[in-house]
Amino acid sequence: MDTFETSNSSSNSSSINSRAVVKVVLVVVVVVVVVVVVVVVVVVVVVVVVVVVVVIVVVIVVVLIVEM
Repeated sequence: MDTFETSNSSSNSSSINSRAVVKVVLVVVVVVVVVVVVVVVVVVVVVVVVVVVVVIVVVIVVVLIVEM
């Protein structure tokens, strides 16, 4: 709270600047959240693909061993 109050009092000279700063901070937060969500989705998709490929390979190997 102290840092917020000090930054608010320092930028109190013009309320337009503080609003612009708040908008920039909100945009940055939204961008960071979107990037994190995209990265998490990509990681989940990659993990699912790897698991599917491993399961297919294991099934093929087991079938080959059983047929031999």
